[in-house]
Amino acid sequence: MFDFPPIEDVAALYDRLPPGTRVELLWILDPTSPLKPGDLGTVQFVGSIGTVFCRWDRGVEKSILWGMGEVRKIGNQE
Repeated sequence: MFDFPPIEDVAALYDRLPPGTRVELLWILDPTSPLKPGDLGTVQFVGSIGTVFCRWDRGVEKSILWGMGEVRKIGNQE
């Protein structure tokens, strides 16, 4: 069963990953995804349940579901 993230965690994602933020994929549990750890992308937005929607440099637009993958901010972004 999918557990929704606490609202505080989603709010922290909104603050940490605003649209335009550059990110690196750390891991993803989707075996059908063309994405691999280390792929780079740009955040489009964070959804209301903590899903991070990204446009990836390899030309893929794919979201990372809460608990099914993780990204980290790259570079010296504010």
